[in-house]
Amino acid sequence: MVRTLRRLGYDASLRILPIRRHFESMFDTSKRVQVGVHPWIADYPSPTSFFDAFACASIRRGTPLNINASQFCDRTTDRLTAEAKRLQLTDPARAQALWSRAERRIVDQAPLVAAYNFFNTDLVTERVGNYQHNWVWGDALLDQFWVR
Repeated sequence: MVRTLRRLGYDASLRILPIRRHFESMFDTSKRVQVGVHPWIADYPSPTSFFDAFACASIRRGTPLNINASQFCDRTTDRLTAEAKRLQLTDPARAQALWSRAERRIVDQAPLVAAYNFFNTDLVTERVGNYQHNWVWGDALLDQFWVR
């Protein structure tokens, strides 16, 4: 990552921190961290799992309790997501159109850049039955297996 940023003309340096300090620094607006690694998955199958992290109201200044590490704030995006939330149950098609418009606004302004996606492979013997995979967490559901 540092090498790539330098090739792009940035004065980049690497600081390796213990995991807790890394996240405290990255989320604390007073630390002025510009780039950090943050694995992120949906904890609930809803667009709000992602959009709330880019809401203006999610920025908490001077504390690691800030969930908007990018400090992205766009009032139009906030209005679109608020309306999408309001319509989600009564008019899902209209809500989806609003979610899409909000997403496009965020993507176009690039407050974050996806660097990688996890890909897991589970190898099992033919003696294993009832193999199931948790697509959210990326783990095999071992308690569901049976072995012949």
